[in-house]
Amino acid sequence: MLFEALDELDREGDLLVLDRGYVGNAPVAWLSQGGFRFCMRVEATGWGCVKTFLRSGLPELLVTLKAPTRADCATYEISNACRAPCG
Repeated sequence: MLFEALDELDREGDLLVLDRGYVGNAPVAWLSQGGFRFCMRVEATGWGCVKTFLRSGLPELLVTLKAPTRADCATYEISNACRAPCG
């Protein structure tokens, strides 16, 4: 449903707000490579970068997710050379 709704967004003017349920770095990489601006709420126990941020005590932290697997890249039609920002 997410991918069907994206045609309605203005990539330069809209901010996509995602609630929980988007697991994995492939959808994040897909949105990043597609030029979408987005904010995503994630489980505190999900990604290692979130755990690192919570333990850091910092008010904010910019980290990078691992590149998606080749299989995920094929599924989402994305480049595995691009890493996706997390945080």
